[in-house]
Amino acid sequence: MSGDLQSNPWRMHLVVDHIKRHHGDERLFWDWLNWQPLCPDHHDIVKQAEEKAERGTGAARR
Repeated sequence: MSGDLQSNPWRMHLVVDHIKRHHGDERLFWDWLNWQPLCPDHHDIVKQAEEKAERGTGAARR
């Protein structure tokens, strides 16, 4: 994740990420102040690894 433009047309978009994990709390899930845009690679790789590491279910990858 070097900051280069994404070449895969299926990944050329942003996803909504929750700054604070909502754990199923719908109020927190829909709170737009808890949203941030992320590229799919950052959301799907880095953010998910960080969350797994927080839960103790795996090592964070970077």
